Amino acid sequence: MKGTVVRGGNLRKINPNTGKRNTVVDIVGFFRNYIGLDYIF
Repeated sequence: MKGTVVRGGNLRKINPNTGKRNTVVDIVGFFRNYIGLDYIF
């Protein structure tokens, strides 16, 4: 099992695919689908 912590600064970064700030949905999707994490805090 793998996990990570999302901090407030992660939401301020620009998503290079959309040109907009990251959203919680973007971050969760990236960690689950691309990196394959089980837990996101």
